[in-house]
Amino acid sequence: MCNKQPDGELLRVHPPVLLKADDPLYRMPDPDSMGYVFLMPEGPRQINEAGDVFYIKDARVAYHDHSRGYETFLIDGGAVESTLNHKQCVMEKGDLMHIRPGVHHGFHHLVENTIWREVFQEIDMYSSCNQRDILRELRPEILADPEFQASRRKRLGTNYREMPLARVVDKHEISQVRPHGCALRSFCFSGMELGLKVGRWETDGVREIWEFRFPKGTTLEFARPFDSSPLYAVMEGAVQADLFDGMDVYTAQERDFLHIPAYTPHSLTIMEENTRIFAYNVQSELLNALEALHAEFTRRPEQMGNWPWIEQVLREYDCWLTGIKFSGQEVNQ
Repeated sequence: MCNKQPDGELLRVHPPVLLKADDPLYRMPDPDSMGYVFLMPEGPRQINEAGDVFYIKDARVAYHDHSRGYETFLIDGGAVESTLNHKQCVMEKGDLMHIRPGVHHGFHHLVENTIWREVFQEIDMYSSCNQRDILRELRPEILADPEFQASRRKRLGTNYREMPLARVVDKHEISQVRPHGCALRSFCFSGMELGLKVGRWETDGVREIWEFRFPKGTTLEFARPFDSSPLYAVMEGAVQADLFDGMDVYTAQERDFLHIPAYTPHSLTIMEENTRIFAYNVQSELLNALEALHAEFTRRPEQMGNWPWIEQVLREYDCWLTGIKFSGQEVNQ
């Protein structure tokens, strides 16, 4: 099922599980960028809105802040000069920033085709851009009216300001920036690397964002239904998703998204070495669960093989992982 957009493109109503990087839901052309929307916001907290933007060299985003909503930007190519709350740094491929309400931010793109991978919460970026595109086509005189622009920005909660005389610092000194290879908290179990990129305290308690690396052949099983819809971005390597209910199998390659519908039992299998995944909608208290497991494994290493106890801890923190296999060897038995 699909709807027709004003520019004649087709819009899928029900997003598929596999979202290919070259097959967006909607395109947003601008003079200095090309945007691609892959997912529209979901639920009352408007989570999982995701897209890419490719910027031309010297494109600028004016200094502004938002009265509501959360933005997570991953630089996936190129370089950008980022100004955040009067501090300035250069961000490159692999760097991530997370912007909460009230954080001032503006950008100068330094390289042709600098790529932003964007995930929003409570922003509804698609709707505002779609409205802008409709006005641009049908009523350009309204869109150009300063009074209308001010009213629209106020309704959207966007507040523009003059770019400050910012202090240039190392990107590690800006709290909103998570440089490539850095995490708020890191764990390593049996060759699995898990890094917390955005904490629950940074999303109004809604979710956590994690970066995962697993050995080739690792399978994570979620055999019981749960009420959130995981969103994974494969940044390197390949991941196979098996949906248990309909025997559907999907393979996500580099830069593809996997969007698992709520209440859908599934498994994820790592198909290549050095596969790197971003998990953007971790609604379980995974940080607390891993802290508890890490503390117990340190005290009692033999507990690492006690899957019933591990599963009990995971359930306590609302994590619905039901099993792990390493190249066919099951951990949950």
